[in-house]
Amino acid sequence: MVRTDKMLKLSEFSVETLAAVKPLSLVLARSADEGNFLVGGTEGQPILFKLDGEHSFASWPINSDYDEVGLVIPAIEIEVDQTSIIDTNGSIPFGAISRRGQSLSLYARNNNSPRPVLVAVINGTLPSVTAQQSVTFGRWQIVLGAGLDKRVLWTVDVTPKAEA
Repeated sequence: MVRTDKMLKLSEFSVETLAAVKPLSLVLARSADEGNFLVGGTEGQPILFKLDGEHSFASWPINSDYDEVGLVIPAIEIEVDQTSIIDTNGSIPFGAISRRGQSLSLYARNNNSPRPVLVAVINGTLPSVTAQQSVTFGRWQIVLGAGLDKRVLWTVDVTPKAEA
């Protein structure tokens, strides 16, 4: 069972600058002028992934100059919908998520490429799989908690739609 409300305990979030945010955090906008972000990468090099808006799924490294502030929910987990596997021999949409090697990576926007590029959300800490054993998903979600206390905080669905 999953809780359907999105209430957070006071101990489950903070408000801080993007420069201070650790990987595997969700950063929610406090106003319409701010963005919503997934933070991935590593402790030494955290990466921001924009989750919505005009530049959704763009990614860039966080640096110490970032003074933008957001509602930060740390210690999130990512779940994939096993029914949303994408054939990587075809076109892969921005926002698809791929499990390969010891990493979970997002097909992100990059200013230098019109096609999605793989950028690690979780890097080097998952049990290893070979390139031939990799898999890509179009539906995934960010969750907090477990069991009866589990909440879905953000859902992504970039599954290619069937043509009519």
